[in-house]
Amino acid sequence: MIRRALESLALLYRVRSALQNRSAPVAAMASHRRAFYEKAWRDAAAHMGCSITALGSEIFEVRHGPHTIRVCLNYSPLDDSVTLRLAGQKPIVYRMLQDAGLPVPKHRAIDSLDLGAARRFLKAADTPIVVKPAYGTGAGAGVTTNITNGVQLTRAMAWSRGFCPETIVEEQVTGENYRLLYLDGKLVDCIVRRAPTLTGDGNASIRELVRRENALRVKVGMTVAQTTLWADLDMRNTLARLGKSLSTVPGKGEVVQVKNVINSNRADDNEAATSLVCKSVIDVGRHVVERLGVRLAGVDLITPDPSIGLAEAGGAIVDVNTTPGFYYHYLKKGGEFRAAVAVLQTVLGDVSEVRAASG
Repeated sequence: MIRRALESLALLYRVRSALQNRSAPVAAMASHRRAFYEKAWRDAAAHMGCSITALGSEIFEVRHGPHTIRVCLNYSPLDDSVTLRLAGQKPIVYRMLQDAGLPVPKHRAIDSLDLGAARRFLKAADTPIVVKPAYGTGAGAGVTTNITNGVQLTRAMAWSRGFCPETIVEEQVTGENYRLLYLDGKLVDCIVRRAPTLTGDGNASIRELVRRENALRVKVGMTVAQTTLWADLDMRNTLARLGKSLSTVPGKGEVVQVKNVINSNRADDNEAATSLVCKSVIDVGRHVVERLGVRLAGVDLITPDPSIGLAEAGGAIVDVNTTPGFYYHYLKKGGEFRAAVAVLQTVLGDVSEVRAASG
């Protein structure tokens, strides 16, 4: 009976998600995203003296002398399909990293209809917990944080079920979110990504502030943010932990964190952080990409203090992205890192070396 009810709730969430994804604001942000990547690749090609041709469906062909590669949005030829599939399987990644002695959150992979196992994990946890799909998603889809009670847990399990039949439940790590970008084992950029916030005017509810913020994002595009805000479970839980709801009217000038999942933050919520991260933390990230055998990856970790070792600070690795979005690296405080240029330089260098060796 419980499994059937959970499946029904998951179906409802899937329908809501599908309707949301077909909405005009989401379509507008998707158009902004396509334009962003086209500009990034065209600028990178121009920087390297390459020709670039649009093939359709966001696919571009880049030519440099006799060498040709194809790119699409944040996809490039750097990593093979099996490596990408491996990195997308969170339970496997966590196990591999844990076996290598690298810090990951205390967690358990379970069937997304196994509410009993999820409840037992919540009861034993020392912190609020996070529920997220075990594979097949990205950009924070299906993720719910700040879960402290059974009702929140049930809804979060159903939300995750809408994306994946397997779920990870894990203890929530305290601290800020850092994205360390590695290319062939070298740290090339690091960003601290802060949670989405809204500022009150003394009159509007948080629901209305979300509506206004989304209208601005749709109008201006990626220079403000890469997605719209959605009043999902993560937003509701984050507000509840602050003693607020969507109906709350923040005071004038009051800054309210509205989500814990950072993917829908603003460009100005992201800041260059390479100088803040100690060698020990950088080494941990390098061990991650070496263990998984990936060439281009964004290693996401949460820590309260990046100036000391990750385990010592109580931090953990929370995700490894093998098709990392470029947005955070271009649009951040502290200067852009042109990821598309670095990718083209690396891939075209590989092509030249391989062809020269085989010639």
